[in-house]
Amino acid sequence: MAEIVETIFKTFFLLAVLISSLCADKVNINFNAKYGKDNFHTKGAVRFASLVKDYSNGTINIKVFDNSYLTKMDNLRAVQNGTVEMADMLMPLTSSGEKLFEISALPFIVTSYDNAYKLYQISKPAYEKMMEKFNQKFLYSTVWPVSGFYSNKKITSIGDFKDMKTRTYDKNTVDFIKYAGGKAIVLPWAEVNIALKTNMVNSVITSSTSGNDGKFWEVLSNFTKINYAFPLQAVTINLDSWNSMDKAQQDAILKAAKVIEEIQWDAVKIEDKNALKKMAKNGMKISNIDDKLKQELNSIAKKILDKYLDNSSSEIKYIFKQYKKLDTSLTQLLNAKYKAHTLIGDANTKEKLIIDFNNVDCLTFIDNIEALKHSKSFKEFKTNLLYTRYKDSKISYQTRKHFFSDWVTFNLNIKDITCTLGDCQKTTKYLNNKIDGKVYLKEIPIVKREIYYIKPQDINLSKLSSGDYVGIYTNIDGLDVTHTGLIVLKNGLVYLRHASSIQKKVVDVLFSEYISTKAGVIIYQSI
Repeated sequence: MAEIVETIFKTFFLLAVLISSLCADKVNINFNAKYGKDNFHTKGAVRFASLVKDYSNGTINIKVFDNSYLTKMDNLRAVQNGTVEMADMLMPLTSSGEKLFEISALPFIVTSYDNAYKLYQISKPAYEKMMEKFNQKFLYSTVWPVSGFYSNKKITSIGDFKDMKTRTYDKNTVDFIKYAGGKAIVLPWAEVNIALKTNMVNSVITSSTSGNDGKFWEVLSNFTKINYAFPLQAVTINLDSWNSMDKAQQDAILKAAKVIEEIQWDAVKIEDKNALKKMAKNGMKISNIDDKLKQELNSIAKKILDKYLDNSSSEIKYIFKQYKKLDTSLTQLLNAKYKAHTLIGDANTKEKLIIDFNNVDCLTFIDNIEALKHSKSFKEFKTNLLYTRYKDSKISYQTRKHFFSDWVTFNLNIKDITCTLGDCQKTTKYLNNKIDGKVYLKEIPIVKREIYYIKPQDINLSKLSSGDYVGIYTNIDGLDVTHTGLIVLKNGLVYLRHASSIQKKVVDVLFSEYISTKAGVIIYQSI
C-alpha cells in the first residue's frame, strides 16, 4: 500500500511540475554577442542559452546573434535602452565612463588566472550594483586569455618598445605604451587588421584568442607573453526584461549563469593554450620575458595604478585594499610544513609567543593568516597575532583561544557567517568536557556555548569567499571542531587550504570533496 501511495505522490508531483511549466509565460530573449560564432565567449553564450532552456523547462528561449548582428552600438547602452534584452561586453571598453569597469584591464595587477578570479570576486558586488544604475542585471562574467604583445620582434628590454606604433584600446594602454617609450594609436578592433597591413600600426596588445581570430601571423611574427592584463567579459540582461519574468525563471537564469561562469573560468586556460598552439603552428614565435623586464614593466604599472587610484571612489580603493590583503596573506604559508603542537605552554609550562611561518598546525596556520591580513609591518603582525591567538592579547595558556569558536567569541574582527550559507543547525556544547566527565585541557574551564553549523549538502558554495575560515564540526562531546583551514577560490572552484597532518604541509584540496563525509562545517569571516 505504501508503494502505491508513493507512486501516486510522485505522479502528482511530476504533473504539478509539468502544469507549472505549461502555465508559465514563454519568454524569448535576443542575445547580442559581440564576437563571431567561433569566439570563446560566443560559444559560452550559446551554452548558457542551452542551460537556461533546460533549467527553465523550456519557458525561456535565448537566441544568440553573433558578430553584433542585432546592433553595432555599445552593448552596455543597447541593453540599457532595451534595443536588445541581453548582451555580452568587454567591461573596460563600455561607454559608461565608469572607472570601476576599468579594473580588470589595469596592467600587471594580477599575475595569474587564479588571482584574476580573486579580484573579480572582490569586485563583483560593485559590478552588480553599478549595472543596476544602467538599467540591467549583472548575470556573470568570464575572463579573456591574458593579454600579450604582438610585434615583428621579440621584446627583451624596455628599449624594444621605442620603435613601436601600438594599437591601444583604452587610456591605460595608451599610458603604458607612452611610459614604455612607444607611440600609442587608439583603434577599434574592426580596423586593426587594415592598420597592420598598411603599417599604420606595427604592434598590438591583446589576447591569444584575439590574435588567433585576427590571424596576426599573416602580418606579425612575434608574440611576447608580457601578461599585461586579464580583462573581463560581462553578460547582462535588461532590468525591465528581468523584472517581467517570474521567480522560477529568474532562478533558472541565475543557476545557468553560475554554472557557465564556472565552466568558462575553468576553460579559459585551455582556450589560451590552444590559441597559442595554433599561432605557433602558423609560424608565430612565442616567448616569455625575463625578471629584469618584469621589474621594469611593474614600475610602469605602479605609475598607472597610482594615477588610477588618485581620483577613484572609496569603493574602488576598498576593492584594491581587500585584494592586496588577500594577495599578500593567503599565499604566504602555502606549502609550509605541518608540525603538531607548535605552541609552547600547558598547565605546567609557561606560555611563550611563538611566531613560526615554516611550521604550522591547523590553528596556528589560520591565526597567522588572520594576523597577516590586518598587518602592514612585522610590529603590527605581532600585535595582531597576540589579539588573534589570546584573549585580551594576554600571553598565557589560560587565555589562549583553544577552541575555534573562541575566535568569534573573543575577536571583534571575526563574524560567524555559517547561517547565511544555507539551512544551519544549532547545538549546545560544553567545551572541554569529555563524555566521561574528565577534561581535554587541564586548567581550562568547561564552557557552555551555542554552536551553529551547516551540513555539507546544505551549504551554498557560491556564497563563500577567499579567506573565509573553516572549522570541521564534530559531534564529539566537549569539542566544537576537529580541524580548521580557509577557503581559496581558484578558477571557479572552491578549495580548502589547510595544514594537513597526512601530507605534512599546507595544501589545497577540493572543499566539497573534503567535507562530504563530515558532520558539518562552521564558517567564519574576517571583517
